[in-house]
Amino acid sequence: MDSHIGHMHCRYRVIGTHSAAAATADLLDRLARDRVLQAWSDALDQALGDDQAVYVLRWVKARMAVVLDDHLTDTQLAQRWGQNLAGAVMRAIASSASDSDLVRFANQADYVASFVADLLQGLAWQRWFYNPFAALRSLDIAEALRTVLLDNRDYLPVILGALHHRGMLGRLLAVLDDANLQQLWSHGLGAVSIAEPAALRPLFAAALSLLDRLDLWADARPASEALFREYLSTHPAPADWRDRRGLAAALLAAWRFLALRGYLRQVDAVMSHDVAANLDRALADFDWLDIAWFKDAVGDLLTGAADQPASMPQTDLLVDPQHLQVDTPAVEPEAMYPLVAYALQLLDRLDLLVQPQPASETLLKDFMATRPAPADWRDRQRLTAAFIRILDFLLQRGVIRRLDGAERDAVRGRLEGVIADYDWLDMTKLQVALLEVLSDSQRRPAAPLPTRSARSGPTPRQRDLLAELADVLRDGIPMNRSQPVLPANALLWYAALINHSPRWAGDPIATGMIQRLLEAWNCLARSHAPQAALQRLQQGDIAGVAQTLPEREREAAGATLDVLLHLGGLALNLLATLLNMQADTPAIHRTSPRSTQNMPAASRSLRSSVSPVASIETGCAGVFLLLRTLLDARLTELVARASLPHQGSPDRLGALLVALGLRWAGAPGLVDGQLDGGLAILSGLDQPVDLAGLHETLIQSLDDALLQVELLRLLAGQRLIRGPELHLYYPMLPNGARVLAAGSEATGLWLPGKIIGATDDIAQTISDWQAVWAGLTGQPLTVILDETLLAALPDVVRTADLLIAPETVPAGDGVDKKVSLHHASRQALLAMLPALEAPWPDRSDAALPITLIANALLRAWARWLQRGFATSSAPYLLDNFIRRPGRVLMDATSITVEMESRPFDVVIGMAGYTADLEQIAWLGRRCVRFRLQR
Repeated sequence: MDSHIGHMHCRYRVIGTHSAAAATADLLDRLARDRVLQAWSDALDQALGDDQAVYVLRWVKARMAVVLDDHLTDTQLAQRWGQNLAGAVMRAIASSASDSDLVRFANQADYVASFVADLLQGLAWQRWFYNPFAALRSLDIAEALRTVLLDNRDYLPVILGALHHRGMLGRLLAVLDDANLQQLWSHGLGAVSIAEPAALRPLFAAALSLLDRLDLWADARPASEALFREYLSTHPAPADWRDRRGLAAALLAAWRFLALRGYLRQVDAVMSHDVAANLDRALADFDWLDIAWFKDAVGDLLTGAADQPASMPQTDLLVDPQHLQVDTPAVEPEAMYPLVAYALQLLDRLDLLVQPQPASETLLKDFMATRPAPADWRDRQRLTAAFIRILDFLLQRGVIRRLDGAERDAVRGRLEGVIADYDWLDMTKLQVALLEVLSDSQRRPAAPLPTRSARSGPTPRQRDLLAELADVLRDGIPMNRSQPVLPANALLWYAALINHSPRWAGDPIATGMIQRLLEAWNCLARSHAPQAALQRLQQGDIAGVAQTLPEREREAAGATLDVLLHLGGLALNLLATLLNMQADTPAIHRTSPRSTQNMPAASRSLRSSVSPVASIETGCAGVFLLLRTLLDARLTELVARASLPHQGSPDRLGALLVALGLRWAGAPGLVDGQLDGGLAILSGLDQPVDLAGLHETLIQSLDDALLQVELLRLLAGQRLIRGPELHLYYPMLPNGARVLAAGSEATGLWLPGKIIGATDDIAQTISDWQAVWAGLTGQPLTVILDETLLAALPDVVRTADLLIAPETVPAGDGVDKKVSLHHASRQALLAMLPALEAPWPDRSDAALPITLIANALLRAWARWLQRGFATSSAPYLLDNFIRRPGRVLMDATSITVEMESRPFDVVIGMAGYTADLEQIAWLGRRCVRFRLQR
């Protein structure tokens, strides 16, 4: 943890003689300079633990009395002083009720992104909580931005994603020149190009020469040029010629390639002493290397300790992660445990596990040691990819037994029936992966395992990344087509990716892939006929494409295009998209004429309108603040997954947005029985709107239960739902209906939920919900339920993981905290329901689920609010932030929302909720801007 004190003023009151007072003051000054701050920082570390938040306090006052006797050493005094200061800081954090004295940021990346955004808007030096950046004040804005971003390079991926989220990335790129942007891309994010063959050739020759002198070849030495071409096919990273460590890493990479191909002989303990002595003599002529580092790494390599596992192929990253010194984001074991457990369960049902079966905890630990990417529980395709990666790991780990021909046929016969129970995954992809597992189980070689073939197609992680890069392109990125390899293009694409999917932050595969794609785009764009060159590339004719380029560029272009060719159709489709972008506006910003032909008339005019500016007075201007959360929740995708077969082409998304918007807006959502004009615009609909028809569309075309579960998965991925406890509530509404709802440990969010009818099987509903929650949390659940619910479940057996909460909680210290929390959450649920009630009498079965979804999205919106508002109740959030009137101005390209100002607008501003939003699909690709009326 980094701790900083801008100014420390010490006042001493010493009881004693004048000379003793002067000596004591000198001692205290010296301790304050040399030891107290370190002791203070250590004490804060211990108090705050793993808290990633950044707290900025305007001032803290601390008093301390101490007796200076012979038994108190200087070290003890400094520690006591530092601990006292830390205690004062913690008390100030806990008790500060004034926004003018304490500002909290989610983490260092959030703090830096907020500073950069305000600096770009000329506001930074007007705000006291940016005083830790005061050293940058004397610099011009470009130098200040470059300095602060590179000083925080560990957080740079998240910072760039946050700036994109706030709509400030374009301003940043406009202020910095190409040289500064290149520093951010290459030095800040560690992005590298594919190594040019001419630059690698002398280093590879040196690696071979060193092996010759050490006589480490397993068999007869192959021809140098053939080995070099084989090495280039693995797409090695460029050598860092700036320092000796970088050159040593390049030689080590060549040796590792040769070792994994079986060209080097293994060295046993007896031989290792002779090899070490010979290595010392041989390296005397290689003093341009970091010899000590190289010797340590080579020792592990030759004895087999550094064999690269086949489940982590070199071509998966396209760059050497050891060379880049970039770590993949840490993944919590609890998030991966259910997937590993399900994979083992599936293999067990297919009788594919070796006997005796290994412990799942051991396998989880070993799998986490491979540093897997996080599993995205919000997306079925990405969850499937994570599941397949686990199967691949288990195959390489030797957990899957080898089968003969008859056994394989028998397993194939059972395959389709077994995987039918895994319909929460993409069963087609899962079946293909399992067939590959069956095939690999018979021909899996003994150690050492070979590396992945450069022609074997993309790895699962590469497929995931390419798919998400394509998603980002479809959303629109204003890249410079005339110069594809500009660092601004790379940073734009990367920041949009991190904003879209934060799991790639800090992962070198992301920067490497973007660099490859831009370089390949540049190669094709520079050819005489780009489209013809793309067709040749799709046919595998790399040499033909290279011939259309200047001779000096052909070899490097060939290496670049070879990378993209082996990545297959996804990469080539991305290249086609990039080539088809218009010079002024990306093609992905255009709306196809066919995209509106099936839309209802009510929504078609808004999406295609090119009318002049229209001004609409609205009582629901504040509801537009929730737009960013709707985008983050990928509501369009959720609706697509929860859609039911329905005649015609109903605008399910528009219907859902109207239902949600009316709940957020309350009474102002209806004007004389008609939908408020502002809500109609936010929903992507035009007036007049048939509310009854939209309501019927919502009921008939959406599976509200599935929609709740899909949203629940997304919120779990955002860590809004976690923990081993499942709370079940069964309150009665004023109309006599019973509500069954589930919730987590935290109050304020309940999903899923339903109105219980006479024919509902409550026990089965709870069982289904438990399975969903257990899968999301990856932990055994403790169920805490209302006492009245127990009466409706006569077959429930009281167990250690079941806790009953009475209707009323008795006073006293002996009350179980879990029961007390359950009761408070139940009361909050009852207070939330009328606050988010639709302003028309909706008595359908979907009424409660839509209300719970509206509350969940409101809670997801509030999580980014600072200073305690993140845990405020739904009624408080609606009254103080969302429900406010204003005006909506709309033209062909933008929507401007003017709204009444409120006292806490600074809070939503710091959360980035008043920053401009880029083009929104259901609003006709319009941008949305916010203006607060003073």
